[in-house]
Amino acid sequence: MRTAKRIMVVWILAFVVIVVWAVISKTPWATTVDPLTAGKSFTHWVEPFRELAGMLLVAVPAVILIRFGWAWFARTVLGREAPQRVRVQGRSTPIGVSQDQDARELVRSR
Repeated sequence: MRTAKRIMVVWILAFVVIVVWAVISKTPWATTVDPLTAGKSFTHWVEPFRELAGMLLVAVPAVILIRFGWAWFARTVLGREAPQRVRVQGRSTPIGVSQDQDARELVRSR
């Protein structure tokens, strides 16, 4: 059922994008834009990559900052607890101590 819901959400979002695109294409602004000439304003082949790198340099820290801010907000304002790490403790025998001595100490401690 989850897959069907996800597919429906994708179809609905795609439909919304198509409808918005159709509405924008009817505006006077749309006639001034030629999609076939997109990218021709670049004078050097490196410029689009440089712009993409600049966008990534802004987007990645922004996402990290938003995640940190949400974690702080959830802890301080909403009162949610931070996820705790569960420490795994294995039983280890100290060097030079046999298991018989461990058993005797365990019996004495009870």
